[in-house]
Amino acid sequence: MYFCSPATMVPRPVSPSPAEPLIPRFYAGRSILITGATGFMGKVLVERILATCPDVGRLHLLMRDKKGHSPQKRLAQLKQSQVFDNVRARNHRQLDKLCVVSGDVSKPQLGMDAEAIAQLREVSIVFHSAATLKFDEPLPVAIEQNVRSVERLLDICDKLPNMAAFIHVSTAYSNAELTVVEERVYPAPVPLSQACTLAETLPVDLLGQINTQPESVRVYNCSTCENPTTWREFETALRHHLRGHPLDNALWYPSGITVENKYTQKTLETVLQTAPLHIAEYVSKILGIKTSWNEHYCNFIKGARKYLLQEKDQDIEEARKHLRRMYYLHQGVIFFVVTLLCRLALRNQYLRAFVYRTFRMLLTVAGSAYTRIRQS
Repeated sequence: MYFCSPATMVPRPVSPSPAEPLIPRFYAGRSILITGATGFMGKVLVERILATCPDVGRLHLLMRDKKGHSPQKRLAQLKQSQVFDNVRARNHRQLDKLCVVSGDVSKPQLGMDAEAIAQLREVSIVFHSAATLKFDEPLPVAIEQNVRSVERLLDICDKLPNMAAFIHVSTAYSNAELTVVEERVYPAPVPLSQACTLAETLPVDLLGQINTQPESVRVYNCSTCENPTTWREFETALRHHLRGHPLDNALWYPSGITVENKYTQKTLETVLQTAPLHIAEYVSKILGIKTSWNEHYCNFIKGARKYLLQEKDQDIEEARKHLRRMYYLHQGVIFFVVTLLCRLALRNQYLRAFVYRTFRMLLTVAGSAYTRIRQS
């Protein structure tokens, strides 16, 4: 089935101006077919095309029924995603260019009927980003969704008269055994037909026993020295930006310290629940672009506040007032706990005598120093 409004057709310009940016000029008037549009990479791809290519034609999104939701309902949910906030703010009509094509990459002809395939004749660019991301997926399922789907989509592209580009979105983990992954197509370890035959004929449990799993797996943590940052910088920036962009319903005043003892760290983690700090740790490790760390930390706080906790920017002033109340309560509890510990400690007569003697000695030293300063 194919669902789209004819009003969303955009004619391709005959003679684009040389002053136009190259990418928007290339996509102007072109219709695009995208698989995997509801995934993480797919959403970003659709948003970037709509935001940066105002004259792009229709975007045909291949979707299947999922969890009781029809492709049309999933398209409506996709349009409401926060990733399109900027598109809605600039030109909400861009979202009208999204058309849903009912299909499934794991089925013959991608599950499309003749009507849908005929409607795709206007397509000139195809992005294939639909795949299963589970590394422990049964081999027959992985081949069906990640290999056969490419063959089926290429067969359909052969029937499209205006094809200009086919882009297959893959992952470096397809060649995870290589030390360096180059920008080239690597030869398959076995012929495709042989791999498909094995997946179709051998039992799943037998396929899982072909390769023995090692007893331990080495983990390599990658970092960079070109634009480094430290945990102390991260902690300082986090404190600063949290005061400027606090959370609406903070359960406690955000704080943290750096420790070296792993047992102390585990205890503090359990008691203080520093989950946001761990999230930021993982995010900072996977970022490979050179940027302002201070700006990144600020964006991290704003992004977590908006997308993870679903809090609104218009409530920021009330959140800051709430943060100040939490700060005073936080300091008050610390003062109370320290005072209580001191009183409990001073109940011991030996400790109390030691503290008094130390205090008298400090007063004597201070008095002697003050007298010498005055005499000099």
